[in-house]
Amino acid sequence: MKISIINKICAALSLGAIATTIFTIPASAAPAIHYGQKGTYTINDDGSYRGCLYSGGCIVLGKKYRMKSLGWEDESMRWKKGEYVYSMGEGYITVYKNGRVIFEDDALSR
Repeated sequence: MKISIINKICAALSLGAIATTIFTIPASAAPAIHYGQKGTYTINDDGSYRGCLYSGGCIVLGKKYRMKSLGWEDESMRWKKGEYVYSMGEGYITVYKNGRVIFEDDALSR
């Protein structure tokens, strides 16, 4: 029994699609969403950040704004855009402008 070249190509593409699905789905992690008294703060699996206040307004910082950690003991994540630094740690969010705290909120993961 001969298999046509088209059937071989379709079979190869089907196997490739199955393999791609198997290997990419587990790599997609759900974002970490933190709910505070003043807003919601989301950290995506690619390291990007989105903060939205209940009173209105959001900021989205891509992974290019992510700062390196200060050391192995540092559990917070930081993003810097211009004169602002956004720091997200276990249970809190703090925003600094030129090194001074201008915003704080307690944030619990859900």
